Amino acid sequence: MCKGNEVLQQKQFRREKTSRGQSGVGMIEVLVAMAVMAVGILAVAGAQANGLRASHGAHYRAQASFIAQDMIERMRGNPGQARNYAIDFGDAVPDGTSIAHRDRAQWRDLVALLPAGAGAVEVDELSNLVRVTVRWDNSRSGGAEDEAFTLTSRIWGN
Repeated sequence: MCKGNEVLQQKQFRREKTSRGQSGVGMIEVLVAMAVMAVGILAVAGAQANGLRASHGAHYRAQASFIAQDMIERMRGNPGQARNYAIDFGDAVPDGTSIAHRDRAQWRDLVALLPAGAGAVEVDELSNLVRVTVRWDNSRSGGAEDEAFTLTSRIWGN
């Protein structure tokens, strides 16, 4: 029995020695795991924010495209007056009663929906081409402060 007690005491001593040498290692492992997880969560949050910014930029570009196409379609719907649709970025909003004036005023309202939106329509009678340009501030979406979309089309034949 004496030998059994010695073996039991040696096992207990080894256990105590092992647990004393390992003290705090589990806590360090937990802290390292939490730090790795925090960095991962921050990376995912950053990727989500970048994706959201890019999505807003794409939305603005799509809206500018639709707005430019809208003006082209308005001009095609009023072919006899297509040459009267010219408007520059700094021009006042038209207040006349003709279809062309109303179309330009409504179009300017659409352009104003974009952040710092501005629009221009150039009519080149020599080449029978129309160039519609829509500008907006895309800096909040990670783009340029003065982003532009230009659409060129032929409205009428020779």
